[in-house]
Amino acid sequence: MKLITLILLIILIIGCFSPNPKFGMAFNEERTKLGLQELPDHWNVSSVEGDFTIWINPDADRLLDQKRPVFFSKTVSYLKDEPVFESDLYYSGKQFETIDGHISESVTTTFYFSPYELGNDTIKGWHCRYTGPGQKSDVYENQFFLLIETKSLTQIDSTLKSWGIKNNLKVSVDRDPK
Repeated sequence: MKLITLILLIILIIGCFSPNPKFGMAFNEERTKLGLQELPDHWNVSSVEGDFTIWINPDADRLLDQKRPVFFSKTVSYLKDEPVFESDLYYSGKQFETIDGHISESVTTTFYFSPYELGNDTIKGWHCRYTGPGQKSDVYENQFFLLIETKSLTQIDSTLKSWGIKNNLKVSVDRDPK
């Protein structure tokens, strides 16, 4: 009996010190104001660390297996009780063979809530990236070079719409660096 009580006490203590996800569903109203994609209420927490939380679309694997576009994940990074950035990952459902292997066409939108040092740049607001097939290889038949490029929020919004992905992104001049 003492062993069971001890085990239950240890589980309770560990549970008290496990990090809780921050900036989840309750933050959706603020997301809407900022023009960020809302966190769907049926998503699962994939990982919670000391300074970030990742949510995953529970339908993502099935949709990718069907080669369909999907809003795949949302990552929120925070420092204490303040959000640092929020990043959303989308897949088109298409895969391409590159000279380095298979890649999935994707878009990542990241919103920095305050100035953030990224390499030699300081970013505030949107930073969007497209990953997909680049120039076709002259040497390797039916293969492409990998293309990773920064895009404006307007371009990303257009890309997501062309994939059939509904989004809440609000494109405005003051938050859309070109």
